[in-house]
Amino acid sequence: MDLGVNAQLFSELAGDEALPMSARSLATGVLLYLDAPVDLIPEKLRFIGLIDDMLVMIVGLVIIVSRIPEERLTYYRQKYEAVDKIEEYEQIMKSILGIIWERLTQFVETLRRRTYKNKTTEEVAQSAELREALFDETMVFVANLGLDPETLDKEAKLLPSPEKVIGLLSNGLEEAQKRDKR
Repeated sequence: MDLGVNAQLFSELAGDEALPMSARSLATGVLLYLDAPVDLIPEKLRFIGLIDDMLVMIVGLVIIVSRIPEERLTYYRQKYEAVDKIEEYEQIMKSILGIIWERLTQFVETLRRRTYKNKTTEEVAQSAELREALFDETMVFVANLGLDPETLDKEAKLLPSPEKVIGLLSNGLEEAQKRDKR
């Protein structure tokens, strides 16, 4: 999944007035997560730290796609590969993550409660100016990652076992749950 292309997708979903507000505010929440300083897996781990970003986008898209009217869904499937392949991604992730998939889904649902510049995700979704500013900030984050295809190939070879990644993700979900209770 290309972070930049998918950031564009979530920005477009957030601004699409044909979608229910629950889908638009969740799309905004996913963008806010990508740019947030606190992640389930810290960004300081470089490529490994982006795994949670990709998973949050997949889960967010699974939830949002179920809320998109069929005529709009056709448009998004034609324009964005991730939308067209979301059912495939969902099945793969469910089989890999097991019960963590449900915890991750619950976490992603909470992203609509985030704020941006003291505005709710609904307010951001309704404001072209705020959506553009959020998208720009997200794209700066993506650009600053400096992950060209060659770097991605090198770092992918250094990935820990799936069990280790699932452990990191599980720990991050536990920490997020503790933060929410405070």
